[in-house]
Amino acid sequence: MVAKGYTLPTGGAMPEIDVRDLACPGPVLKLRDLLDSGEREIILRVADELHRLELPRVINTAEEARSVLIEMAGAAPPGGA
Repeated sequence: MVAKGYTLPTGGAMPEIDVRDLACPGPVLKLRDLLDSGEREIILRVADELHRLELPRVINTAEEARSVLIEMAGAAPPGGA
């Protein structure tokens, strides 16, 4: 799922953050921390449909959502990704 306001990255590779091993509300808190720190081009890998649907609600403004891509990747492998 592409979060509201998604555009192609302007340069460099987007950081890929794997939050599949975090229990709720971990993925939400991680995204909020990233946005609060100024990150605007992020790929989040989530474990399930619930997180894929909930995470875009964390995004408050079009500027925050400039390039946030949320993709469902299934459960994290044992021992993390």
